[in-house]
Amino acid sequence: GTGLEGLSLRIEERQGQRVVQIDATGTASAAGPAATPTVQGALLDVRSVQQPVARMSLDADWPAGKPVTFQVQASKDLKQWRPLAETVLYRADATAAPAAPSQLGNEQMDLHRADLKDHYLRVTWGDAAVTLRGATLVTSRGTGARERVSASMAAPALTNPRELVFALPFATPVAAIKITPQGSNVLIPVRVLGRNHREQPWSPLASAVVYKMVTGGKEQSNGPITLGGASLREVKIEADPKSPGFAATPAMALQFEPAQLVFLASGQGPFTLAAGLPGAAATASAFLPLASLVPGYQPLQENTLPVALADVARADITGGKAASDGALVAPAVASDGLSLRSWVLWGVLLAGVGALALMAWLLLRQTQHAGKASASPQDGV
Repeated sequence: GTGLEGLSLRIEERQGQRVVQIDATGTASAAGPAATPTVQGALLDVRSVQQPVARMSLDADWPAGKPVTFQVQASKDLKQWRPLAETVLYRADATAAPAAPSQLGNEQMDLHRADLKDHYLRVTWGDAAVTLRGATLVTSRGTGARERVSASMAAPALTNPRELVFALPFATPVAAIKITPQGSNVLIPVRVLGRNHREQPWSPLASAVVYKMVTGGKEQSNGPITLGGASLREVKIEADPKSPGFAATPAMALQFEPAQLVFLASGQGPFTLAAGLPGAAATASAFLPLASLVPGYQPLQENTLPVALADVARADITGGKAASDGALVAPAVASDGLSLRSWVLWGVLLAGVGALALMAWLLLRQTQHAGKASASPQDGV
């Protein structure tokens, strides 16, 4: 047909998957030397993927100094497309200041265990000069939903624009933390550090760039910062000293890896489950081993059981204090100065030093008295 002269279609086999690219170089040459060919997307054949896809990462190059929006869509017939994920990536110009972040955004997108069997994927990026070398899909073998559980956190007090310190009222391992700065067109490089008590030094957990930007008429913000499941009681967020820091306390949310509970569904639902029992009930004896619940239990057999999803937003919090503004986590003030344990240790140390000084003084007096007694003349006969 007209307008299609010079178009070329290239299909490449990459690790069992087909990558389809349309090249408009010939069309640009026919239109004149001033025309610049632009590839605005790529088509991925993922019809052979049998398992649900959890994540997708891109291997791409994009122009420096310009935010690029990548959109991922899926289709069975190449006509009707449904959106799956979207991310904004930014690479700093080589002439930027050393303190500026080299890259912004996450090349790994969460596809929420999408079923892509017999599907095509379309990755588009607008008119930016992007080179997409490939994409990697991470599948999930589990049958249950494994999305992270997110809990919003009440805003802690901000006394230093470049430092935010707060304590957590639990020791549950934290998978990630979502930090969203207040305002618009804000970009702040940060470090996340943690410790379990004030005697410990701060340990670095992650470095990232938190931002809120308007690109293409849409507001974009950074994704969660992965902490690797660290169990923390105190958290410190440090902004880059060369940045203006936080103008106000950022919005924060904690993410946790989902917990799995196996229970005997006797009677009519809905069912109420108790987890995280306080006090003596929190011992291992409070829960039965799976072998006693499932006759003839085999490893990973729990993945074949029917899945019941718990609504965390409707959970009743007992044994703890909820935030007053609807947030699920109420941060506490981080400890400062010396703890009671440190004061006791210092007291014992000072008492020991005082006892040693007293013993030395008594020993010195005894030595002096003995010397005087030996130096005095003997009584005559």
